[in-house]
Amino acid sequence: DRLICRDCFALAHTRHACCTLAEAAARCRWYLEALAHRAHSTAGAMKAAEERVSSVGRDLDSARERATAEIHTAFEEGLARWSLMR
Repeated sequence: DRLICRDCFALAHTRHACCTLAEAAARCRWYLEALAHRAHSTAGAMKAAEERVSSVGRDLDSARERATAEIHTAFEEGLARWSLMR
């Protein structure tokens, strides 16, 4: 992107017609509507994928908590056995 002066911009359009923003929007409306429809139709799948990722995250957190508790218990039991052996 670079700045250009108004005259340079206007002179560059000598070989084709300019159109207004409203005309350009009307010409491209079908494309914009198709993009909006596509985004809307994939929103549900994206939401479902987000929920699956969140579910996996919760499962991992739960597994981490269980593993931490098991390690802590094993350590405490081992320490207790070692203390009895001394």
